[in-house]
Amino acid sequence: MGIEKMADVARDLGIWVDEDSPDCQTARKNADAITSEIQDILEYKESALPLQGQIWKELTRLEKEELRLKKVGSENIETYKGKLKLEKKRTSEKTELS
Repeated sequence: MGIEKMADVARDLGIWVDEDSPDCQTARKNADAITSEIQDILEYKESALPLQGQIWKELTRLEKEELRLKKVGSENIETYKGKLKLEKKRTSEKTELS
């Protein structure tokens, strides 16, 4: 059962539904106006949400490695952490350029 159907059932039972408030109605209209202009979801996500794409995945990978240190090998741990921090900084700068 969808949210709209649940709201209908709640109204039938005499329960007040947030979706009936003027603020919620306005927000719904605004959301519909924004989403109606989106043609290609992937393209929209890349332009409007840069931290949700490949850059975000790379930052997450680097942060995990910084905590787990699985690939440190025989390298000095502090040197390795420094390299990871530098790589994170470079990657996060890409989001600022986007």
